[in-house]
Amino acid sequence: MQKRHRDRKAYFNEQAITTRKYVIPYIKKYKSISNLKVLEIGCGEGGNLLPFLEENCQVIGLDLASDKIQNGKEYLTDYIQDGSCQLLDCNIFFYKTEQKFDLIFYRDVIEHIPDHIKLLNLTSELLADDGLVMIAFPPWQNPFGGHQQMLKSQMLSKIPYIHLLPQTIYRNMMENSGERQVVINELLDLNNSKLSVESFKKEVKHSDLKLIDLQLYFINPNYEIKFNLKPRLQSKIIAKIPHLRNFLSTTCYAILKGKK
Repeated sequence: MQKRHRDRKAYFNEQAITTRKYVIPYIKKYKSISNLKVLEIGCGEGGNLLPFLEENCQVIGLDLASDKIQNGKEYLTDYIQDGSCQLLDCNIFFYKTEQKFDLIFYRDVIEHIPDHIKLLNLTSELLADDGLVMIAFPPWQNPFGGHQQMLKSQMLSKIPYIHLLPQTIYRNMMENSGERQVVINELLDLNNSKLSVESFKKEVKHSDLKLIDLQLYFINPNYEIKFNLKPRLQSKIIAKIPHLRNFLSTTCYAILKGKK
């Protein structure tokens, strides 16, 4: 496990920097950011929300982890006190609101949710008529598409493509390294999800949303702050080759909107 996964304030700051520098400019190609009503699904401590608050947006962040929500309330105290930010420990599928959002986004979240189409359709229901959705996810087959960097084992957490081993072998390796069962279960759930560029595009077609843009990165923008690596878009040739692009792309950014 990397230090950044233990130091939650550092992780909060990393998220804010990447969103400010790469996510918001990407969204701005399609929609002005200022003064929007924004919903983030799977917000963690809310680091992704800070740059939107700086753009005078009204934001709501949802996350299942109550400890992360409590951290976020500490980090974003001023915005919570002035009413521009709400952080709720809530399952998106049980979230009840009459509010419609101008922008809904989730980064590195959809691959953790078993029913992708159900999530996409619920997102559509919460979206304003002229609203946009921004989704980022790591294609399953990429070197660390199994999120093995979360493992406490210094060896396993650094082995690329290890998550592509047969599930029984992968499970045994994690168990023999003394990983917590909750972490093993989470990573095996990703193994069942196996979200690729192809499956994502197919699921969007069967949902109430439509794809406006899809952008693949050879070097994930997150890696700039994590590893001091300059982000790099996937080559146009590789980006057009189904299946191969999943192995060589570390993240996918997508913009969607309602079909109505």
